[in-house]
Amino acid sequence: AGGASLLWRTELDSYGGSACVPHGRKVYATSCRSLYALNPRSGDILWKFTPYTDPGEWIYSQPSPSKERVFIGDRRGYLHCLDTVTGKHLWRRRISRACNNQANATALVVNSQVLAANNDGAVVCYHANSGGTIWRRRVDGPVIAGLLRYESHLLVASTSFYTIDLATGTVHQKMSFPGRSVDSLSIAQRRIIAHLGPDFKDRDVPRNSELAVIEKDRVIARRPSTFVTHLGSFDGFACSADHLSFKILDPHNGKVLASKRRAMAVPDVMAGRMYGLTRQGVVFSDPIPVM
Repeated sequence: AGGASLLWRTELDSYGGSACVPHGRKVYATSCRSLYALNPRSGDILWKFTPYTDPGEWIYSQPSPSKERVFIGDRRGYLHCLDTVTGKHLWRRRISRACNNQANATALVVNSQVLAANNDGAVVCYHANSGGTIWRRRVDGPVIAGLLRYESHLLVASTSFYTIDLATGTVHQKMSFPGRSVDSLSIAQRRIIAHLGPDFKDRDVPRNSELAVIEKDRVIARRPSTFVTHLGSFDGFACSADHLSFKILDPHNGKVLASKRRAMAVPDVMAGRMYGLTRQGVVFSDPIPVM
């Protein structure tokens, strides 16, 4: 009744990342320089990993934890594997050797595999324990958004949208949108929602954005959209976040069902309500709309 109280606060060594990732008995958080493993009850730093001591921003991706390993990409193009208990550096692999090889896309762990991609358009599947390469694939543009799993396939957002066989790296589908690039993806009710941004290489295309809903290898809906920084899903809904608002989307057609202005990020959901944080630091609780 008296309102929420601060339980703990932990200072990081630079600008904080966009999310905290709870896994096991830890919460993983990033700054633009380091990966932290925190005690969720106290906020104490259990261990910290900084890939380089040079000044600068080295981490733009988010951590991908499994039971014994946690993976993080860096802006020099390496994927790092760390022990979740100690933070010990177990291995690292350079995803490609091109000039623009920053590993800004968040990796994906699937059983004993970890999949990573970079701004050079390289997509690589590694053995999670050893770092050995299982397969390697190239797509038609940079990969910045996190990788997603859809049944036995990997979903990749690049200049085009790709579905790739997880076991072999074979391209199952490539879907292109003239004048557009695929900025990010989400999955809701077995449908894939893609955010289509302008392809700045095409000077004739309008600079607005779109949402596309994909089902069974075809686009079933396409509608104008504002620029989004993140697509997600919860409780069968699709959702998007931008610099001004958070929106809940109908996964059948991409229509906006509800919008919350000044929300900082994708909220969490519990017992039919969504909980989130505004830019003013206010926690909100709103009912989830009915489709």
